[in-house]
Amino acid sequence: MKQETQLQIIIKQLKKTGRISRNWCLQKYITRLGARMSDIKKAGIKFSAGYQDGDYVYILRSKLK
Repeated sequence: MKQETQLQIIIKQLKKTGRISRNWCLQKYITRLGARMSDIKKAGIKFSAGYQDGDYVYILRSKLK
């Protein structure tokens, strides 16, 4: 069985909910969310980011395929 990469897990969550938080990622042992979001940004995906309810959250602004 092939294991999902961190980037695949993040994209899957963004497709499902349209957002992802730092605390959610830490629960999944993803510690470099900022780096992965930089990869997503380089791919042309738009999102906004900021603090919400004491957590750092990225909110999708463009559709993922």
